[in-house]
Amino acid sequence: MSRTTVTLADILREDRRYPIEAYEFVYEAIEFTKRQLMARHSLRKVGHITPKQLVEGVRDLALERFGYLAADVLKRWGIRTGSDVGSIIFNLVATGDVELGPGERREDFDGICDYEEELHRHFRITAQ
Repeated sequence: MSRTTVTLADILREDRRYPIEAYEFVYEAIEFTKRQLMARHSLRKVGHITPKQLVEGVRDLALERFGYLAADVLKRWGIRTGSDVGSIIFNLVATGDVELGPGERREDFDGICDYEEELHRHFRITAQ
């Protein structure tokens, strides 16, 4: 087998824009987004999710997990826009941990979301 295996450690050494926590969070957001879509549409299984769905899933998971501090946490990890999620996803593709949908490109993540604006707009205080 001549294919060189790229590990997440290799990616972290080469691309220092995002810490490991950012990769872990985006990876968790994939499953979170699938669960959201299944619940929202009464589905038993969700196959591939689109870049837009994932970027919105990152937003929703950040709000659920970090509340009003979500924008600050994502900013600290270097995740400011959907483009950053795309960069992380394409780095995870290089490791073999994530697969793309047919014809998906890195640019498909661009212009979808500005997290600081989106997170503050979607934040809601709810009584427990």
